[in-house]
Amino acid sequence: MSAILLGANDSVVAITQSGQTRALLESLSLAREAGATVIGVAPENTPLSKQCSLPIYVNMKEEHQAFARVSSRIVHVMVIDVLATGVARHRKPLVKDHLKELQKSQRALLDINYN
Repeated sequence: MSAILLGANDSVVAITQSGQTRALLESLSLAREAGATVIGVAPENTPLSKQCSLPIYVNMKEEHQAFARVSSRIVHVMVIDVLATGVARHRKPLVKDHLKELQKSQRALLDINYN
């Protein structure tokens, strides 16, 4: 639903290991129609990666186990960290002010909880 509220100055990051989740594909279609840039972290040649303005290919072969797919999750977290670092460096003055406000908020919460 929030995808339709996006515009040309907005970006969306979609992360998937299958690249085929129907609900995610539908949301990205709405975001693209609204003019947003779609960044996708997904395997190459999947429906999702083909729909992205900026695809970031994560081609991980996982052994199917009873546990979660750990390797692909680690790679996804690494890609998110790189993207977040790039955005923070690009928007450094805004991020710095935002972090100061967050610190004030955290101090206020700590004062409430410990007083």
